[in-house]
Amino acid sequence: MDPKSKMPMDPIFNRPFEYGWKREVVYRTNGNAIDIYYRTPDKKKLRSKPEVREYLKQRTRLKIENFTFKRKALGLDNSKEICRNAYSTERAENNRGGNGINNENYF
Repeated sequence: MDPKSKMPMDPIFNRPFEYGWKREVVYRTNGNAIDIYYRTPDKKKLRSKPEVREYLKQRTRLKIENFTFKRKALGLDNSKEICRNAYSTERAENNRGGNGINNENYF
């Protein structure tokens, strides 16, 4: 990872990791876009701020302000944040058993 791509860590963003949340930074294949996902402590993948907000209302005391969707790595260790390149569905089918699901254990 390019050290310039890391942003300073605001302490408010540490709270989710204290409860077992994980952050995923995915660099799209076109090189122009970055997606941010969060994994809940129960391993559910949340793909957007509205999804995180809805999950928080139902299950936790964390606030949406504890999450950042800025399209940069926070510079955390791999137990909290994974940075990876995206892969196409076709490539996933060829490399991961034909179902298009990434079977690698990132979290």
